[in-house]
Amino acid sequence: MTRIDIFEKQIFEKYKNLQYSERSTLLNSLKDQKIERVIDVLGVKRSDVHFIENYHNETAENNIEIDYHALKTIGDLINLAEQYILFYLNRNATCFARCF
Repeated sequence: MTRIDIFEKQIFEKYKNLQYSERSTLLNSLKDQKIERVIDVLGVKRSDVHFIENYHNETAENNIEIDYHALKTIGDLINLAEQYILFYLNRNATCFARCF
C-alpha cells in the first residue's frame, strides 16, 4: 500500500482537534481497516501487506514509525527469500546428494 504518508497527513489534519495519542490510535485503527480490505480483496496473508511512504520531501521530519515499517518490510522480504531457498534445497536434496 503506497503513499501512506499522505493518508497519515489527511487523518491528522481531519482530526486535528484530538490529542496526538488519540489521533495515533485512530490512525492505527484506520490502517488496520485498510489492511483488512486488502486481505479480503486480494486474498493474501496479513503479513504480506506493507505500507510504503514513496514521497519524502526535504521538509519532512524523520518519522521513526515509517523507518520501522520500512525495516520490517525488508526483514520480511529477507525471511521469505530464506524460506524459499530452504524449501528449494529440501525439495532438491537428492539432486545435491547425487551432484556432489
